[in-house]
Amino acid sequence: MKKAPEVRFDLTLAKGIVDSYYSLSGVQSRLYASDGSLLYQQGSQKTCCDVCQKVAEAAGGHFRCEQIHLHGIRNAEQFGGRYIYFCPMHMVYYASPIIISGSQAGAFVCGPVLIMEEDDYLEEEAELLQADPEGMELFRRAVERLPKGEPKQMNYLSQQLFADAVYVSDSVQELLILRSKPGPGHDQRLYPAAETQQCPPGLSGEAGAGAAVHGGQVQPDRGGAIAQ
Repeated sequence: MKKAPEVRFDLTLAKGIVDSYYSLSGVQSRLYASDGSLLYQQGSQKTCCDVCQKVAEAAGGHFRCEQIHLHGIRNAEQFGGRYIYFCPMHMVYYASPIIISGSQAGAFVCGPVLIMEEDDYLEEEAELLQADPEGMELFRRAVERLPKGEPKQMNYLSQQLFADAVYVSDSVQELLILRSKPGPGHDQRLYPAAETQQCPPGLSGEAGAGAAVHGGQVQPDRGGAIAQ
């Protein structure tokens, strides 16, 4: 029997924040335990995440999405409380940690959000999806339902999520200290061979925190990470 994840924060309060954040923003919102276990989520109906995996598998590939989200959570703490990053399909996610007794006890992760024009995005991804026309149509319908936003809005949404995480935390002194310092001079990656991508206007920082696996081989990543 799988052991239940340790929860060191007010779970009822945190779930309420997930409900409220999703209701106000329309962005899928998740709550994780410190070990990466998913505790609660809102907005989980047929999202692009489900469709992406099916399309990638049909094209002979696979995405390590959960690992990329865990990397985002770690970097959210490392960079002082919030982190905006791309998934392998170039959709934006953002994370903020819950700090209890000076250590990360959990985290909020929100996304996906599309920051490109829908037609431009579908055209850009067509090369990956052309092997599966039926999957492409399924993907197109999923993209239509995605929340859309501009880079500046992603910063605002990330700031609000950080404020919500602070509300659940019992101490954020360490995060505030980190926010007042320049970011680290190196990029701690989950996977090798991650290439740097150009950040969209309005989002600045380091890129290259994830990798996609195609045909069993690790390829340069289709998603980057943006330190805030």
